[in-house]
Amino acid sequence: MDDHERRPGETGIGSLDWLRRSAGRLSVRERLRLSLRAALPTTRAMLTARIGREPAGAITLADLPTPDSRAVREALQAVEQHASDGVLQHSLRCYAWASSLGRRDRLAFDPELLLVSCLLHDLGMTPRFNGHAPGCACFAGQGALAALQMARAWGPESGWHEARCIALADAIALHMNGHVPPSEGIEAHLLQQSTAFDVIGARWRHLPAAFRAEVLARHPDRGFGAEFTGFLQREAKQRPQSRAALMLLLGVPLLVRLRPRAPADAG
Repeated sequence: MDDHERRPGETGIGSLDWLRRSAGRLSVRERLRLSLRAALPTTRAMLTARIGREPAGAITLADLPTPDSRAVREALQAVEQHASDGVLQHSLRCYAWASSLGRRDRLAFDPELLLVSCLLHDLGMTPRFNGHAPGCACFAGQGALAALQMARAWGPESGWHEARCIALADAIALHMNGHVPPSEGIEAHLLQQSTAFDVIGARWRHLPAAFRAEVLARHPDRGFGAEFTGFLQREAKQRPQSRAALMLLLGVPLLVRLRPRAPADAG
């Protein structure tokens, strides 16, 4: 087993195992732990988004690994079929941010696993998959369980052995934690970093301005910030013990409105 793969049965707030035990409902103690755990990294990332030095090196979309496999094709098809265009473009941007941040941070990641994680991470926002797992009070958990089912169908013959399937589901389940260290899975870490980059502008200046503009021109925002904020509000009302409700309480909608963006974002 590779070092970056999580072992089935590992626990922790937001993990697949935690979802199965808690149904995605945070206890009061877990709310406090999650808030404190995310506070310092998020503050640091938001500060560097505005005052950090722009990197000097050049990078383009053509420099990023673009795996082509059954898993990638079917994951993309699922998002195109069931998600809004805003969610689709957000998911595609997330892979660009995730893989380029991984390259910047010199992290060895599995490109296929990372791409599939980025494509499927917001399946739980779609009408088709939000509610497909009865009893799961967490949209990220809904998406994780759907992705797990898909990955198991691809099977070991396509490279999707059980540990890799769990790694995919864990990455998706964990991405709403606010902070995911590399020790919880490199792909999980990069997925969370990329979603924070895209949604609230965390670490914005850690990638070159020309690259950010290229990504936003290729995959425009399409109003995803407002779409995500509205979804959080509905999710919090329906599932008040969820991580979405906690993110709403911690002021994520304000961070979404204040996020930096390039001119190409107007698309």
